[in-house]
Amino acid sequence: MKNQTPSELFGGPQDDPKNMEQLAKEISLLSDDQFEANCNILMNVFYKSAPRGRGKIIKPTLKKSEWSEQLTLCKWLKLQYPEVRFRSDIQSAGKLSPQMQNITQILDPFSGWPDIMIFHGRGLGIEMKRKDSGTFLKDGSLSSNKHVQEQNQMHVFLRSIGWEVHFVEGAENAMEIVKEYLNR
Repeated sequence: MKNQTPSELFGGPQDDPKNMEQLAKEISLLSDDQFEANCNILMNVFYKSAPRGRGKIIKPTLKKSEWSEQLTLCKWLKLQYPEVRFRSDIQSAGKLSPQMQNITQILDPFSGWPDIMIFHGRGLGIEMKRKDSGTFLKDGSLSSNKHVQEQNQMHVFLRSIGWEVHFVEGAENAMEIVKEYLNR
């Protein structure tokens, strides 16, 4: 698929839901490189046309971000195991306004939930980290970072009620864990 403009990718508001559903399927079939290229095009267009003349252009990073690793795993999971139900936490993909932060604290008062929760068997939780994130120390133990320790406490709780939960660096490692879990 060639790089397309945002209007070619998403169409106009007059599009019917069936066309939008087809578009969603096409997007889910893009390779990671194609998806990233189209995201960069969209972000450049949006930043160039943003109010107050931001004119900012997004430069691709060499390291994959945590959310792109999470997206890779979710796309793979959807294609490889379409019958498996899962939930992916998208809160980390964007910055919430102060009002939405307050609402989120009421609706979702517990922090540290795994990024991806797979509802199969007793349950599998994946806390996705980008490669070389610093989550694991050289001796294999977890970082003392407050956020990582909060996540670990949630993992302890989930394990106590029968879930399997892992910190995972990179989508490839997560895919191996998911394959092993689902093929038991």
